[in-house]
Amino acid sequence: MKKYKKTYNLYTAWNYEREVEDMNRKSERGWHLIRGKSFSHKYEYNPEVCYRYQLDYQPGLTEPGRYLETYYEQGWEMVGKTFNGWYYFRKLYDPSRPKEQYKLYTDTESLKEMNGRWVKIATALILVYLVFFVIRLVHFISRPTYMTAAQLAMFLFIAGVFAHGILLMRNPKKKKTSVVDYVLGFLFFAVLIGGTIGNLMLLNKRPHSNCDFCADYYMPIPKTQEEWVMLNTMEVKYSDNYFLDLKISAEQPVNFQILDDAGETVYTAKEADYMEKNCRLRLKKGTYRIYLSDFEGGRLSLTYSLE
Repeated sequence: MKKYKKTYNLYTAWNYEREVEDMNRKSERGWHLIRGKSFSHKYEYNPEVCYRYQLDYQPGLTEPGRYLETYYEQGWEMVGKTFNGWYYFRKLYDPSRPKEQYKLYTDTESLKEMNGRWVKIATALILVYLVFFVIRLVHFISRPTYMTAAQLAMFLFIAGVFAHGILLMRNPKKKKTSVVDYVLGFLFFAVLIGGTIGNLMLLNKRPHSNCDFCADYYMPIPKTQEEWVMLNTMEVKYSDNYFLDLKISAEQPVNFQILDDAGETVYTAKEADYMEKNCRLRLKKGTYRIYLSDFEGGRLSLTYSLE
């Protein structure tokens, strides 16, 4: 049988008691934590001993030596520390000793104080996510897209999960190891990681087409489609709302139009002086071509952005 093993874990701060229970159960089976981290644990097999584990939250500790010495004098050994301030402790287990000896905090007030440290961090994170939510909501109102809608849902869900965790951490006596909290914790990480990756993929696939054209004199462009001037092509990889900004300043009216794969016009404007801001176009997956046509010639200045 192998002597060491590594496990990968998904635990949330507000149900840290479940993590403690999992480590205790493993120790009873001979597997003892020797290095605890945020998402992975390393265990050593030794059926001759048994430990009891506890977690403590101490972000920004100014005197770690004194802190660790205090617990060492009580028989606790530190076996891990996470980047965000969680410390892992273990103590050799003797079933004849009182259960209180295997708790870091034996009174409610001390436990509330420890939980309160996490609550402060979580409250700050909620405010950050709500600020992001408001910023993206304003953007969504003016430019609604699937990507922005997904971001709004993700920010609101994460803030809601943190709020749920705060309610639990403020009540140390309340059980935090229910199946509901386990599922919620899993969904939290799934939404955080999956949502971030999904948004990056949507952003990467989202096309952008633009042109800034200016000429003191531009040749006439006939009305017949075979002689149109193609400014650009754009490959749309998924159906969504796309937004057009267009400015035309010309000596004579010029026809600006966008055609889809089937040659159908999805947008057209024929003006000499024209401005369009934030025009929403519902584009399906496919290739779109942007043309100029029906221009009698002369000064021509045209700027557009489609994204």
